[in-house]
Amino acid sequence: MTPLRRVYNDPIEILDVDYSDRIIGIEACLWSEYIHTTQRLEQQLFPRLYAVAEISWSQERDYQDFKARLSKFMDKCHPDGLNYTPQEEWNPTGAVRQQETLAYLETINKAMSPEVYKETAEAANPNRYFTEKFTKSFFVLEEDMPILKQMNELKE
Repeated sequence: MTPLRRVYNDPIEILDVDYSDRIIGIEACLWSEYIHTTQRLEQQLFPRLYAVAEISWSQERDYQDFKARLSKFMDKCHPDGLNYTPQEEWNPTGAVRQQETLAYLETINKAMSPEVYKETAEAANPNRYFTEKFTKSFFVLEEDMPILKQMNELKE
């Protein structure tokens, strides 16, 4: 659900205290309880896992360079038979991104028991502020939700 460029460009949190002698790596989480096939699992992992690997071991970040190298790597070195997200789908925007995200959220809602669902924010009829804040946590205004960008400009 997270675009590749966002995975690559998201900052790694820096700890207030220097624990570098205790850190042996970083974690790349994937919520697999809503992924129902091996093919979809692999598509969710790759190439995102390659982005996580690079940002965790490299001090330099250049997304355009990474994309160029990744394309060649995927063609040449990615194991045959292992599924991955095709390059044209690495960074969905606009209606495509909205559709994917809302479909994912709908899957989560359908999986909830009625008891759990009644405790969610959606069931509580959230106010506009909550809805905007929640939506902005999933979408990038300029790319995914032009209508929200327009709403923000109207408020200002």
